[in-house]
Amino acid sequence: MSPTADSQPKPAVLIAGSGPSGLILALTLVKNDIPVRIIEKDSEFHEGQRGSGVQPRTLEVFNYLGCLDDMLKKAKPAEPRAVYKLPEGVEIAKIVEMAPYIPPTPSVPYRNPVIHGQASSEAVLRTHLAKYNIFVELETELVDFQQNPDSVTAHVVKRSGGKEVRETLTVDWLVGADGAHSFVRNKLGLTFLGETRPAESIIIADVEVKGLSTDYWHSWGDQSTKSVWLRPTETPGVFHLMAGGKQADLATMQQGREQIIKYILDVTNRHDLEFREVKFVKEWRPNIRIVNKFSEGRVFVIGDAGHVHSPTGGQGMNTGVQDAVSQRATDAQ
Repeated sequence: MSPTADSQPKPAVLIAGSGPSGLILALTLVKNDIPVRIIEKDSEFHEGQRGSGVQPRTLEVFNYLGCLDDMLKKAKPAEPRAVYKLPEGVEIAKIVEMAPYIPPTPSVPYRNPVIHGQASSEAVLRTHLAKYNIFVELETELVDFQQNPDSVTAHVVKRSGGKEVRETLTVDWLVGADGAHSFVRNKLGLTFLGETRPAESIIIADVEVKGLSTDYWHSWGDQSTKSVWLRPTETPGVFHLMAGGKQADLATMQQGREQIIKYILDVTNRHDLEFREVKFVKEWRPNIRIVNKFSEGRVFVIGDAGHVHSPTGGQGMNTGVQDAVSQRATDAQ
């Protein structure tokens, strides 16, 4: 059973949010003997692939923190993408190298990105935090804070069994790793300049598929009409779906498994495949935004709370990791 917050040393840093950025920051701090507490307002840990493209610099961070070997146990290389001819959907028209292999060297041992779903990465990080007796406190939400000259007063609410327990604690520093809708960023009054591109929205999901090769990312169609991408994941038989296009009905796809499978079959014409469980269905809407600065006094924002990106190159998760291990947050230029 996880220890209660009362049994822990008084935290010097309170982290709100338990995604990759928050977990990496917590692990970085405890490995440097800085007491930390990490809270998460959701009742369950996050599911799905989300930020799954892990770039070489992030692999270096994982190695530095001692968790790389556990990450690589299930990680996959970035396979080439197979583009299929339509309407048959079976013959490959071309192969696109997503990340051509670069031989490692003694000075640069991690030169190639890997695929490791965000839920799996977060689970590994939580396991390593547990070695330091640090556990994510679920259903615990930061609801307010005030800054003092030498501390931050934080107000949190822990929910359990329909009951709420309120707590006020004093910490040296507060970090908002609480995502794109960050309470911490909004409370600080930071701007979040940029744009939203609703026309480029897609549906993402994890789909169990039988009969499809795991040697490629598989793609049919294009964004000008309708498209389907199925990428193999670190879980055997499970593929990450990205479905969209100007003619795609995203609202209908969100109605459930049958609608998603119908859309996949309509686009791919792959009736030879067997589609089973569909989970983690979500509309993903592209946002490209950044804060005007990453800190105010003793309060910081990192990860999606400070910047959101297109999915190209795994920018979101990988830049969030860099936020977490930087020596200090600096104002955006």
